[in-house]
Amino acid sequence: MLRSQTLRLGFECFKPAFRGKRWFCAPGEALRDDDVCILSFARTPIGSFGGKLAHLTAVQLGAIAVNAAVVRAARLERNLVTDCYLGQVLSAGCGQSPARRAALLADLPDSVRCLTVNKVCASGMKAVTIACDAIRLGHAEVVVAGGMESMSNAPFYLMENEIAVNRSRRPSSGRRSRELGHRTLFDGLLLDGLLDSYTDRDILKSAFRTGASALTNTGEAGLEAGQPMGFYADRLASSMGILREEQDNFAVHSYSRAAKATAQQLFAKEIVPIELPAETHGAAPSERFKDTILTASGSASVDSHGAIVGHEHVPLLKTDEELERLVQIDRMPTLTPLFPPVRTAGAKSGSEVSVGGTITAGNASKISDGAAALVLASGRAVRRYNLVPLARILAHADAEQSPERFATTPALALPLALKRAGLSISDLDYLEINEAFACVPIMVLKMLAASHATDANAGDSLRARAASTVGAHGSSPSNAPAGPDHLHALGASGAGAVSPTGVGAGSTFPDIMSSEHVNAWGGAVALGHPLGCSGARIVVTLTNILRSRTARFGAATICNGGGGATALVLERIDIGPDR
Repeated sequence: MLRSQTLRLGFECFKPAFRGKRWFCAPGEALRDDDVCILSFARTPIGSFGGKLAHLTAVQLGAIAVNAAVVRAARLERNLVTDCYLGQVLSAGCGQSPARRAALLADLPDSVRCLTVNKVCASGMKAVTIACDAIRLGHAEVVVAGGMESMSNAPFYLMENEIAVNRSRRPSSGRRSRELGHRTLFDGLLLDGLLDSYTDRDILKSAFRTGASALTNTGEAGLEAGQPMGFYADRLASSMGILREEQDNFAVHSYSRAAKATAQQLFAKEIVPIELPAETHGAAPSERFKDTILTASGSASVDSHGAIVGHEHVPLLKTDEELERLVQIDRMPTLTPLFPPVRTAGAKSGSEVSVGGTITAGNASKISDGAAALVLASGRAVRRYNLVPLARILAHADAEQSPERFATTPALALPLALKRAGLSISDLDYLEINEAFACVPIMVLKMLAASHATDANAGDSLRARAASTVGAHGSSPSNAPAGPDHLHALGASGAGAVSPTGVGAGSTFPDIMSSEHVNAWGGAVALGHPLGCSGARIVVTLTNILRSRTARFGAATICNGGGGATALVLERIDIGPDR
């Protein structure tokens, strides 16, 4: 067989069952044997850095999500699960094969095959797509996939020396030969999670060619190795003309939408409550959220919905902690930039421009703890075991580009996934773009606007959709979405007058952010961003949105360090109990 024929046949597995007009699936109908169905979803509340979930390891958080997802899968016998794939980034100190540990802790069968996936922020979604491929190829029928992270418990490392940390990442026992003297501890959360590892790749290549001595003989001048990922996102946003005000406004909308969804208990269908030991419960929660931290039973058993039950005196965390901690949203414009602006040469000879200085702690995602999981099954398994599917994965895709441009790679991965699904962006009802920084969805939407400027059908469809809700988040605070009172200050310092996406009213690509079809219930800026969990979390939330709003098509995409991104496309299956 010719290679081109092989590739063409390979891509067939990414195509939906029917072309042209689609229709919702009836029980057992319109499902191919190799369709990948979502049977259930679950996630933990997202805990703040050093917050109420810091007493739990990533493995424990993962086990809670996995167990809840399996319990929630209607008619699924636990012994039908054959594989468990979980994303995790900060795995140091978590023991051998953290995914395996989480699976066994969740009481999955000993025969379950496990895989821990590290694709930085996209790890959780990549675990889902690996499961998708395994099912499509016939290698598995029922798989649990998701992600987990406890950023609060990331260890410190004792490395050989600082140069080795910046260049070769070589761990050490801390003592070489007979050397004496103090050593420096390095933060594993930064080294393996939040810092760029690629800027010095040319030096590394030279070192591999000339020998390890090159690592210690290279000067530091002119290098930016080890800069935080936000440093590059900040510079990239500036290069695209995205203002600090746009990002602040986006962040305010993210908080507002997340608070509104929480107040309406929309996340309750996702979240499995977690017991809080008395010492982490601490001071009484704010009046606004006191009804979400309840006293309930305290043993480790779960009810039919996957919720933990036990003794009456044990408090439960049932909502995302970051929203509980939020107090003064109106201070967003006053926060100090994380990366001070720098003066650089402008386009004109002798001119200078200011670059960066747009990302703050307010409009960036929050360091967090959490886990999310989904149960996936083939169409064959759905029919054979009379299971109840909620949605199916139509296609997925990955993309890569230069590491420093990682924040815009979702704009490359998403169109590829849509093409494989036989859809265009105008077919989507909802879109989730992970908010590593507020500028990420803004940049991605700007790039999608440019790439679809000549697509009249897509433009007309989105324009009509946006027109129905234009002004929903206008410049006046009185137009703010409903939610907790402290989130109504959307117009603080004029931030409300700026388009959340940065796509102006005259753009050929409508401001769909105003119509609440993108990150409809908020995102990582407001909820938190547990690295290995986030990709799976937005798939969980997207599935929940499609079910709750009786929508058909949705897509989710997330960038990752190294210049990559992952995207997938879902279709709701309109059968079974609505969850």
